[in-house]
Parts: sequence; C-alpha cells; structure tokens
Amino acid sequence: MVTGGRKIRAVLLRTAILLLAASAMMLGWWHDCFLLRIFHLPCLTCGMTRSLRALLRLDWRASLRYHPLTVPLSLIHISEPTRLALI
Repeated sequence: MVTGGRKIRAVLLRTAILLLAASAMMLGWWHDCFLLRIFHLPCLTCGMTRSLRALLRLDWRASLRYHPLTVPLSLIHISEPTRLALI
C-alpha cells in the first residue's frame, strides 16, 4: 500500500524532473530528439519539446500544431497533485 507521503514525494519528483527539463529547453540545452538523431526516424513524442516550449510561452496554437498531446498531458500532470490532495 502506498502512503500519502510516498505519493506526494512521487509527484514532487515528477514535477522537479519536468521543471529541470523545461529549464533545459528554455535555455536551449536540450533542443533535438535523440532517437531522431540516432535512427533518423521520428518517435511518438517528436515535436513535444517544441510544443512544450510554445506552451511555456503561452502560445497555445503553436503548441497544438507541434504536438497535439502536449496540452492535455500537461493538464493531467498539473491536476495530479490536486487529485492526490483530495484522496
């Protein structure tokens, strides 16, 4: 059984990873797809980095154009701590 403290730590860890990745993207340190570079084939998440960058700039249209799942996945991730607080 997972305790409330473990759930909160898991959410905080995911949030920290997301913030680190977003910071790296905004600073330009992480700008291309590793799988695309190695195998020359786009993966299922290709375009999500650009989409997240656009979303962080509050450019919803560009975000949806780059990858349509970024907005719903971001909303799910943001709502997760709220859902855990209600349990």
